[in-house]
Amino acid sequence: MRNAVRRVRRAAAQGDPALETHFRGAERLLRQACSKGIMHHKTVSRTVSRLHKLLDSSK
Repeated sequence: MRNAVRRVRRAAAQGDPALETHFRGAERLLRQACSKGIMHHKTVSRTVSRLHKLLDSSK
């Protein structure tokens, strides 16, 4: 999970065209972690929101 989030942040910083793909993968992993009880749902929502804001600002 943390690697997926790092991958999104790194892609945004480098202007990687695969940023949206990385974002979708990270969001999927985070939501799965939430449903399995590994992470709290508010933590997941906050992280996804921040990544989405990063995605929007890099376009």
